[in-house]
Amino acid sequence: GDGATGFPLVAPVYVTGVRQGRGPGQRRARRATSSSGSSPAMLTVSWWVRRASGVPAPAASSVPTSTRPTVRAMSPARSAGAASTCAHLVAPSSAGLFDRVILQSGSCLDEENVRTRSEALRAGVSGATGIEKTHGLDDWRDARPAQLVNPFGQGPAYGPVYGGELLPRTPAEAFAEGEFNKVPVLQGFNGQEGRAGAYAAEEMKKAVTDDPGARLDEGDYLERLREQFGEESAGEIAARYPVAAYRDSPALALGEVLTDSHLGRLTVESNRVLARQVRTYTYTFDDRETPWYADEETYPKPSFPMGASHTFELPYLFELEEIAPLDEAQRALSEVLIRTWSRFARTGTTDWAPGTPSSANARSFASGPEGLRSVGLAEEYRFGFWESLPASRS
Repeated sequence: GDGATGFPLVAPVYVTGVRQGRGPGQRRARRATSSSGSSPAMLTVSWWVRRASGVPAPAASSVPTSTRPTVRAMSPARSAGAASTCAHLVAPSSAGLFDRVILQSGSCLDEENVRTRSEALRAGVSGATGIEKTHGLDDWRDARPAQLVNPFGQGPAYGPVYGGELLPRTPAEAFAEGEFNKVPVLQGFNGQEGRAGAYAAEEMKKAVTDDPGARLDEGDYLERLREQFGEESAGEIAARYPVAAYRDSPALALGEVLTDSHLGRLTVESNRVLARQVRTYTYTFDDRETPWYADEETYPKPSFPMGASHTFELPYLFELEEIAPLDEAQRALSEVLIRTWSRFARTGTTDWAPGTPSSANARSFASGPEGLRSVGLAEEYRFGFWESLPASRS
């Protein structure tokens, strides 16, 4: 409940490290909260809920779940943290532990986040074998912690395992059968999520070619489309997303493809399913002139604007020293976002209408006088095109 102070209790569930080990993203998240997606047994009072109410925030305090409070919002759950929160939505044992859910940059219908027990066991055995070979371990009791944790992006992914007593149904199955914890949902993603993938591809090319000035070319773009979507679909996608339409930038074209084919499509699908059963609000974070890392030597800027890429909403919600300061317009947008999240945590509503199965009725957030607007999610992210391509689901 609200407790003596009258503030919602919020449990942030973060971040990419849940699935792929520790990396810069998890380090950034830890500066904002004392709870991570890898520690779902702890709940944290989020300072921005207090900040929005005009009351100074104390140091973040953790509450063991053995006290079993009702969390006013499990928020903000982003990226792999969203996958963890989706697991809570469908876990029978999580019933009554929270009143609402905020999902950022992650969909409950993302099949990448679904693993069966047999798949998890195979991945675990394979991962353990790899660790033994790499480090020459004969007795795991002699292992150091660093030997048991894969570098970011390497080794088996971590995540919820479905098909057992704790998680008997996948989110897709649970939603279809109506067997989930029915609470209001606020779901959203960043309008240029996929540019993070384009940035990673460009950085990989720099490393492979030993050329710090290397950029993605049209050949790289077409090869990525063929690898990810197959030869036949790649041609259709390239025709729908021609490089010439993106400032002649293969990276920008790739970023648009990765955004629309993944979270753009999945968010529309999630709204269709959830809006039939619970109050569902949808948004996009669309600020195009987002700040970059303060340390450009460690994190060199790409050859193209990152816009509202994956994780780029974080400095608008948390004070992160690693990121360059927000300008005045961005600070104003930050306050709007914090008020929106806090209102939802407190009331389970937003200042725009919830979606219906036929329309997400999404709100777009960007800085500037015309930054807040309604957006036709299915049209803007070309849902019909991607729905027609079976390869987009691979």
